This record gives sequence, structure tokens and C-alpha cells, in this order.
Amino acid sequence: MKEKLKNTFTLIGEFKVLIYVVLIVLIPTILSSLLFNKIPLLIHVGLYKDSSFWAGILGNLHNTLIDVLIFSIIVAIFTKKIETKQEIQKYLDSIDECRYLKTTETPYRILVSIKRLNHHKVTEINLTKCYVPNVHLIKADLTSSQMMGINLDNTNLKSSIMKKVNLKGGSLKEAQLRAVDFSEASMKNIKCNNTNFKGAILRNVDLCRAELIDSTFVGTDLRGADLKEVKFDNSVFYDANFKGAINIDIDNILKCKSLKKCKFDSAIKNQIEQIKPEILRK
Repeated sequence: MKEKLKNTFTLIGEFKVLIYVVLIVLIPTILSSLLFNKIPLLIHVGLYKDSSFWAGILGNLHNTLIDVLIFSIIVAIFTKKIETKQEIQKYLDSIDECRYLKTTETPYRILVSIKRLNHHKVTEINLTKCYVPNVHLIKADLTSSQMMGINLDNTNLKSSIMKKVNLKGGSLKEAQLRAVDFSEASMKNIKCNNTNFKGAILRNVDLCRAELIDSTFVGTDLRGADLKEVKFDNSVFYDANFKGAINIDIDNILKCKSLKKCKFDSAIKNQIEQIKPEILRK
């Protein structure tokens, strides 16, 4: 509701000058129409002395004002759409220019571009091989984006939406990924070290050969995830949900520090309890 009101006020702002001009002409026209029979004719020559002539002018003026207003609004809306498309393309081009660059200003140029594209409801962005470390990208929406080989080291992505993204080979070392939704994402071969996945959603995510080292998974949803050849060395899992996860390598998962209160399918839980039961309680 608030977004709709904001868009309405923005639209009114775009047509402000037009509205003023129409009102300046419309108000005298309406007053003249209402008081037509009470206003004496000042000119009594030719057609000008006939009241029906002036009535026709006022009628035509009403029609003209309405036509001008409707036509102007249509043109303004069409122009605004063109300007929006041009602005979207400008920020997409800016990201393309930054691709493969690793300067100090590169992450901030990409950050601004992502925020502006999100403002225009654009979420599917090509961020492959982009360098975006050490920035605050909180509550971003990057649904279905291409992010292969991206560098997001030490970046704060708290509460962002990253459903169905392609993050193959991405680096997320020391990143803050609290409450990020990665549902159905491809995260093969990602590199995580001291990464915070607290409250993150990793449902049905492909994590094949991912490095989840020295990281924190508190309340993380890993249901249906593919954990083939994943490295869990020294990571902490607390109240994480592994139900339905596939390709869990028992030897690898037992290299983590803790699996306290974690939920597993019964077959996996039984194997863990037989080999290293204390890891489920410490």
C-alpha cells in the first residue's frame, strides 16, 4: 500500500507543471461556464454579439483541455518508461564495465548499480566474475542472477533474497549471510571460511564440493540440499535441519565441531551416533 501511494505521488510530481497549466486555464473556463448567463457581453459586433457563439467557444475549450490533458499524460507515461529502460541499461552497462576489475571503487560501483536496479524491480542480474567484497548489500533481491566466480568476501548480505542464483565457484569468505534465502541455488565449489549462515535458507541447494570451513550454521535450513563432497572442517552446526539432504558423507560431516540439536533423517543420525555420538550433544 505504501509503495502504491509513493508511486502515485511520484507520478503527480512528474506531471506537476502540466497540472498547473491546465488548472490555470480550466478554472477560468469553469467559472465562465457557470456564470455564463450572468456575464454581460462586452462586444456587440457580428458573431460576437451572439451568446451561442461564446457558448460554443466554451464548449470547445472544455473538449480541448480534456484532450490536451489525456494526450500529455499518455506522452509523459511513455517518455517515463523509455527513461526507465535507459536508466536500467545504464546500470547494467556499468556492471559490465566493472566485470573482471579489482580496483577499490569497483565494489561500490556495482553496489550502487544493484540497488538502483532493485529500485526498478530488476532482480536477474549478471554478476559473473564481479569483485564485490567488503560492502553492505543488505536486503538485496538477486533472484535467478548469474554470479559464477563472484567475490563476496566480507560482504554483508543479511536478509537478501538469492533464490535460484548461480553461485558456482563464488568466494564467500567471512561473509555475513544471516537469514539469506538461497533456495534452489547452485552453489557448487563455493569457498566459505569463517562465514555466518545463521538462519540462512539452503533448501534444495546444490553444494557439491563446497568448502564450508570454520563457518557458523545456527538454525540453518539445509533440507533437500546436495552435500556431495562438501568440506565441513571445524564448522559449528546448531539446530540446523538436514532432513532430506542427499549425498551426506559421514566422514566429512564428522570433521565439524558440533552438530548439537541438528535434525537428520534417521539413517544418517544412526550412523553419526554409532561413530561419534558426542558431536550431537556438545
